[in-house]
Amino acid sequence: METYPKKHWFKFEAFLQFPKPICWQGWACYAITILAIIIIGRFLIMIGKGSTPHIVLIIVTCMTCFMAVAITKSNFIEKALSLKQM
Repeated sequence: METYPKKHWFKFEAFLQFPKPICWQGWACYAITILAIIIIGRFLIMIGKGSTPHIVLIIVTCMTCFMAVAITKSNFIEKALSLKQM
């Protein structure tokens, strides 16, 4: 059985650095996250539920989802394991 190399969407340069997109899927993930924050925020403001706690909750939720995808589709695990070996 052949093993195929993992296709990373993001690259972490340092351990606690924000991920850098290295292919179109990474850029699409950034765009979807930013658009989701803007669209949901505008919708909440439009219907009158756009208080600060609601907006902060939406931003935190979108960023958490983004970071979960970024960690899964990047070299984060390899970088963390290499730092652990030091």
